[in-house]
Amino acid sequence: MVIKCMYSLNMIVYEQKIKRRTGQYMKSEIAENGKIRKIATESQLDALAENVRKVHSAEIEFQDFDDIVEDRIEQIRTILSEKGREYATSTDRFHNFRVAARILDTTPECALLGMMIKHIVSVLDLIDSTDELNIEMIDEKIGDTINYLILLEGLLRERV
Repeated sequence: MVIKCMYSLNMIVYEQKIKRRTGQYMKSEIAENGKIRKIATESQLDALAENVRKVHSAEIEFQDFDDIVEDRIEQIRTILSEKGREYATSTDRFHNFRVAARILDTTPECALLGMMIKHIVSVLDLIDSTDELNIEMIDEKIGDTINYLILLEGLLRERV
């Protein structure tokens, strides 16, 4: 049995994941509209179905998710407070970003974005990882990115 589906070019990453998980390449061809036409074999679909079953068997209950949110909010408060004392001055919460901006001849927002990119890459690495993940690693990588986004929000609000 062969199933044909249309996916956008970003599905190349998905194809690589399937290859890693099944040890096979999906056949593909580029269609005239610039999209990739995937042709998946039945064995590949079985492997994907097994992965879907694993994901659904580990679903998080509503209360568990609420607990994640509450834990994250507390972590944000703690870390931003601690790091604020470490990196800010008594009069400027965004001191390091302003100094970095002057050094790089850019805006504080762009300087922050440059610093945040490594955290975004870490999150992307988590997503693409075939290794077993642990809660501490997820907390750290997601938390760092959230904290940088909150700092960016503060810098942007200064411009309002």
